[in-house]
Amino acid sequence: MHSPSARFHYLFPGILAMGVLGACVEAPTANDAPASFAKGGKPGGNTNDCGSTPLRITFRDDAADALRSDGGGVYEEGTDGGVHLNGATGRLMLWTSQYDTPTRFVHVHTSVAPDPFVTSDRIYTNGHDPDTEGCGFKEIPPGGTGSAVFEAELDAHGIVRYGKFCDGSLDPTTRVVVTRSSDELSWTVEGTNGRHCQSNDLRGRNAGMGEVGSAGAFFMTLEDTSG
Repeated sequence: MHSPSARFHYLFPGILAMGVLGACVEAPTANDAPASFAKGGKPGGNTNDCGSTPLRITFRDDAADALRSDGGGVYEEGTDGGVHLNGATGRLMLWTSQYDTPTRFVHVHTSVAPDPFVTSDRIYTNGHDPDTEGCGFKEIPPGGTGSAVFEAELDAHGIVRYGKFCDGSLDPTTRVVVTRSSDELSWTVEGTNGRHCQSNDLRGRNAGMGEVGSAGAFFMTLEDTSG
């Protein structure tokens, strides 16, 4: 069971700013080549100088939420694996097995099974849509709101996607909503409808992902602990 890729859209007053962010060494899309970022490395690459931001992440943990904690409370950078905004891109990364054998997990509930998928791999956002390089969550202005593609990898059980169809094409209607606090020290991420995607087990040009189920709402809070 395991973790992450995504795209990010920002809505500013009156306009939708678009562009493409440089490659994130931590979180390629599920259709890209494997990440070159190895466990034990610093949380971010050299694409940009966004600065890695350590986080505390809290899940809402409502009974019907698709993403929930393992019951151990907040997830913190270092203590619970990789819990940060990527240093090169400012994108979200929650990867409890990033640095070592995991002691924490995230429970992902979908319509595929009555019990949750328990993952210690990547949960992330990835890739922005303006044509200029940016710094992800850090680009959202104080009190501002944006949207993103959000993905949770489930290892052999596939991946849950918000804001994408299982073939990798974008679905603007199911992006997660990201809101930054007015003091710039925290963000919330809220999803409504996700897709559970799984490999068709084919190789070469016929390889792909198919939709096998759905995922519901979730809500998480990210706190900047760098200060």
